[in-house]
Amino acid sequence: KRLAVIDIDAKRRETLLTNLRGHYPDVEITHEAGDPAKIDILANATPMGMCVDDPLPFPLEDIRSDTMVADAVTKPPMTRFLDAAKAKGCTIQQGNEMADAQQPMFLEILGVVEPGTLTT
Repeated sequence: KRLAVIDIDAKRRETLLTNLRGHYPDVEITHEAGDPAKIDILANATPMGMCVDDPLPFPLEDIRSDTMVADAVTKPPMTRFLDAAKAKGCTIQQGNEMADAQQPMFLEILGVVEPGTLTT
């Protein structure tokens, strides 16, 4: 049980880490990725990848081929990050797949639909 949150904005990162630690006291929550070979799930939740010349948000050289790699970027659907992960044999999840799965929850939170009326 380990979660690493990496963010270049130290204040935003520390706020999130503090909140997560309060909700999940049994999970080691850190700001360091640690050994890439021990990562089971790797998610990019930044806009890095929207532009073709963006650097990869995380180096993929040392991740395992059974690591699940997800990208929140919806356009383009296949980012360089996902292409590189797929080339390593990783299972990937595109940003549009994440957005589609979360849409019913957002509609409920915004009050657009009644809770429980939409299914995924």
